[in-house]
Parts: sequence; structure tokens; C-alpha cells
Amino acid sequence: MIRILRNIAVIGLLAASVAACGGGGGGGGGSVAVTPPTASPPSIQSAFGAGFATLFNAGPNTDPAKPTTGDVIALSLTTDPLKLR
Repeated sequence: MIRILRNIAVIGLLAASVAACGGGGGGGGGSVAVTPPTASPPSIQSAFGAGFATLFNAGPNTDPAKPTTGDVIALSLTTDPLKLR
């Protein structure tokens, strides 16, 4: 009796697994078109140029960059101040 019940249970499990994996006309089969993910926007630091992004992303213990011509704007403290209203 136990043998018959075990065989019925095995046959039932096999039938359920075949039915779950079957490609019947249930509508779910066929090919599915998957769209690729959209490209992420560029980072904020890369918007200011490659040089800025390189220095911004540098580690905290790297050597500091040497300023070049045009990096530092000359400031004159001897000129007359602009008169405000």
C-alpha cells in the first residue's frame, strides 16, 4: 500500500513539473525583447573638464597639482574699489 502511494506521489510530482516547464499554448512562451539599460548621465565633475575630473577623483594622499598659467587669476589690491549705490 505504501509503495502504491509513493508511486502515485512521484508520478504526480513529475506531472506537475512537466506541466510547469511545458511550452503549451498558455500565451507565456516565445521570445521576449529586452531593451538595454539607458546610459547614466556623466558625473558633475566631468562637466568641468577632464583635468578637473582627474584632480577631483584623485585620492587624498596624492601629490598636489602644480598651478599653471591661467589657473590663478591675478588679484590687485591696489585698484580702486567699485562704488556701490
